[in-house]
Amino acid sequence: MDDDSVKMKEKLYFLNNISQCKRFAVEQKRFTSEEIENHALWLKKDGLEIPFVEYAVTTRCSLHCRKCSNLIPYFNNPFDIELPEAKNEIRELLDCVDYIYRFKIHGGEPFLYSDITELLNWICGIDNIGEIRISTNGTIIPHQNVIYALKNPKVIVFISGYSSKIAPRRDELIRLLNQNGVRIRDLHDQVWNDTGEVIYRNYSKQKLKEIIRNCSMANCKTLRDHRLYLCSRCSNGDQLGFFHEKRTADLSKGSIEEKKREIKNLYTLDDCTGCGYCSGVIAGINEIPPAEQLKENQ
Repeated sequence: MDDDSVKMKEKLYFLNNISQCKRFAVEQKRFTSEEIENHALWLKKDGLEIPFVEYAVTTRCSLHCRKCSNLIPYFNNPFDIELPEAKNEIRELLDCVDYIYRFKIHGGEPFLYSDITELLNWICGIDNIGEIRISTNGTIIPHQNVIYALKNPKVIVFISGYSSKIAPRRDELIRLLNQNGVRIRDLHDQVWNDTGEVIYRNYSKQKLKEIIRNCSMANCKTLRDHRLYLCSRCSNGDQLGFFHEKRTADLSKGSIEEKKREIKNLYTLDDCTGCGYCSGVIAGINEIPPAEQLKENQ
């Protein structure tokens, strides 16, 4: 690799990893402003932290969205991740990284996951995970024991901004969580981006670079099946057989140092298999109303 390529890799890693870690560390009051630059130097030399990672505990969903960027409607036989397997995969990742600032429990619809309470309580007890996010479509009212787990100060529930026709119990959910002191983020002004059909686009190398560097989903690394993927669409597209994603970090084999190198490489990619089958999630481009349904919900 020539000097220019090395410098570009270093620049991309700083932009996509270290600078985000610095920002989240300040937001979470993990370091003072005086400490943060020394911490960044440590990250550049020896450390490895993850700004944001998401983990899909289920492919079951209460909606059937036409333009779902996670490709959930393509799962003809939806399934849950067994709780012991979920814990094992998360431990495997934590063996390789020093800290995760934002860990998102995702789906499908996470409130359909039968072990959500136990998983939440377990993750909340992990010191080197900072903020725990749950993304819900607002159609499910969780059981009281789930609500109690959601009250942990590390947890934030993100509630999709879907209409009353699509999510008729959304306002009820917001009231209930507020009454119980659960931190929420109401995505009332949410828009979607049409990521398009899962077909090979034959992008030029430059176009592929632009998509990867501008796509907001590329900031949300996804853990699945003992691998770390660039995003959830890459993960699910691989699992569904639309393509074989070559750009992953395999956490099931190799030394810790080898795994760390693979994880770091995900923040410096110029190409990615799944991105060649996607239009990207880029602000202001291909914006559409959220959650248009393929069929009426039963």
